Amino acid sequence: MSAELIAHILAICVSLGVGCTILQQGWRSRDLPAVLLGAAVAVDGIEWLAWSLCAFTPAYGTPLGEVFAVVCRLGITASIVCMVLFTRTVFRPGARWASSFMWLLIVAMVAGFFGSGSIGDWGGWRNDHVWNWIELFAQITGFAWTALEPMLYYRTLKKRVALGIADPAIANRMLLWSLYAFMFCASQIGYGIVLALYENLTALDTVLAGLTIAGELALWIAFFPPAPYLRWLRSGCTASE
Repeated sequence: MSAELIAHILAICVSLGVGCTILQQGWRSRDLPAVLLGAAVAVDGIEWLAWSLCAFTPAYGTPLGEVFAVVCRLGITASIVCMVLFTRTVFRPGARWASSFMWLLIVAMVAGFFGSGSIGDWGGWRNDHVWNWIELFAQITGFAWTALEPMLYYRTLKKRVALGIADPAIANRMLLWSLYAFMFCASQIGYGIVLALYENLTALDTVLAGLTIAGELALWIAFFPPAPYLRWLRSGCTASE
């Protein structure tokens, strides 16, 4: 089994498992940030599943494969929309610039999808038009913002942990969520390189698979840390030390 396929299977299982659980909990408690976070992660699992069906089954290169590719793109768009909504709601709720920035990213994602579709590239395969690049830039920027905000908050919590007035597990969750977003920001940059050099699509497969695996592990440990890991954190050995 290739590293790429392992990464896809892990991404599907972790994203759906973590996302659906958070979404269910948020829905029951009417917690909007949890609903947005859970939806972003769960929908990401669906788009991973769609892409896997497109790339690793006989559907590849067929009309059915094209349908899976379009579902994947729709999933990415929906996931990024929920993610930037979550980031703005949780970290910059009163900032006008954050609201404007969020809507700019959302418009860019939607415009990129429908713009490429208007010239027949619903699957987002081509690199000879601007629409796919607009969409990709919005994805990279959305992940970068999602990585930056919790990292800034983690730095504040780290100081409070040192004073004994904050839970190290919460601080570590901010760090790991930031790492998750950073890994996928880097992955999308890698995908942009692949898209630009589409004649050699497999050149970065191993690198992208590694980023995916690292990101999904960070996501899992952030929200469902194993008991030994929690004991280690709360014993005073934070992940940042």
